[in-house]
Amino acid sequence: MLDVNSDASVARFQGEFDERGYGWWAVEVTATGGFVGFAGLDRVDDGLPFSGVEVGWRLARSAWGHGLPPKPPWRAWPSGSRPSHCPRSSR
Repeated sequence: MLDVNSDASVARFQGEFDERGYGWWAVEVTATGGFVGFAGLDRVDDGLPFSGVEVGWRLARSAWGHGLPPKPPWRAWPSGSRPSHCPRSSR
């Protein structure tokens, strides 16, 4: 991804986070501080036959298999747990 596209994504993520109180978080390797992806919560896109909040993540392949998600997305809520207006998952 080009820097200009990355910067635009970060600005959009920050704006949505400020508006909603939840959103996407950067995922970094604690030992190195290296960026390996993002995880968080987002509203389901308009135009779909359902509504709600989805849990998602996108990680670099090097970060796979280290137990990162699904823990980080739920930590995106200010209280650290599922808010009452968020539907329960089917898991």
